[in-house]
This record gives sequence, C-alpha cells and structure tokens, in this order.
Amino acid sequence: DLQGRFGAAVLDDAAHWVHGLRGKLVQNNLDHLLSLVVDFVDHDSAVSNLSAWRATHSPYPDLVDELRLTLAGERICAQIAFSCRARPLGHFFTIVGSKNTLRLNLANQTLTEDSSSRLPGPLGRLACGLDQTRQLASQSFSNLARVIRSDFQALPGLGYLLSAFYRSVERDEDVPIPYAHILRVSTWIDHVVNGIRDAQAVSQ
Repeated sequence: DLQGRFGAAVLDDAAHWVHGLRGKLVQNNLDHLLSLVVDFVDHDSAVSNLSAWRATHSPYPDLVDELRLTLAGERICAQIAFSCRARPLGHFFTIVGSKNTLRLNLANQTLTEDSSSRLPGPLGRLACGLDQTRQLASQSFSNLARVIRSDFQALPGLGYLLSAFYRSVERDEDVPIPYAHILRVSTWIDHVVNGIRDAQAVSQ
C-alpha cells in the first residue's frame, strides 16, 4: 500500500533501502506470494506471461507497482497478481481443484469453500449464497473467540516462523522453511526481476 506508512516512507525517501533492491517493491513483496504457491505447483514450474506496470506520476521511473505472472508446470499452473493500487487492500489465495475451490483471505483470516447445490434454478443460487453466509459467519465467530483469547494477530504465521527458526538454532531442529523451498522461490524472483526492466508506464 503506497498510501500507507510503509509506502509513504518508500516514496518520500530516495535513500530508502527498498530503492537499493534491483526489483524494488516487487522484489520486497514477491517472495510472500510465491511462498504461498510453492507447495502446490509442479517442480518444473517456470515463470511465464510476465507483465509489469509503473505509475506515470511516480518520482521513481523504475518503481514497478503492478505485476502479473503465471507459474506453469506440466500439470498445474498458478496465476499471481501484485498490485499497490487495488482497493480495498487485500491478500487472497485461491486453490481451484477438480473437486472444489478454496478461497483464503489472509487479511481477514477466513477460509471458505465455493458452494454448489443440486437444487434447480433460483433455489440453487439462493442455497449457494446461504451456504457462503454460513461459512463466513462460522469463521467470524471462530475469529471472535480468538480475539477474546488475545490470539488474533495481524501476522500469525510470522510469530510461528520466528519461534521455529530460533528452535532450529538452539535445538538443532529442522529449519521452518526448507532450503529447497527457498532456492525455488529465489530462482523465480530472479527471473521476474530480470523481466520487469521494461515495465510500461500507466496513469493512476
């Protein structure tokens, strides 16, 4: 979010460390997106259909703030979108399978299944809407219980990863993120960063 505190710091300070990265904002954020899909795509997946844009009014001509790409393998592909301008802000992960589709809202910490119904016509559509309402209500009450327990943090996975990392050092346990995972994500990021140098300029 370039209108938030972090984004404002990047735009207001030409010496900000993000500007020192070859891929700027994309390089700083893309590992989070790619880490979500790395366990679901084929091992031979490669970056394709890469498109990137930057704002015409940006004081930094190489600051890409929109990105679309495909990770394609032999059996599975993933579509990835990064946007600093989309509103409302959100972080979503959707898994489309042959039996069902799952939708994870990381910002609101909800997980739902797409609904289907054997009822005909409008009754089926109504049933699907009611099922979605039921799922979201159930998730909301579960999250409310977490709030009461003071267990509803904005980045719950970060605390787990930090704790697991220190345990791996102190007790010689496995690292929380496998090295093979890190290398795959790093390779994809290098490919993307090398491919966004000719990003198109678009108006806000």
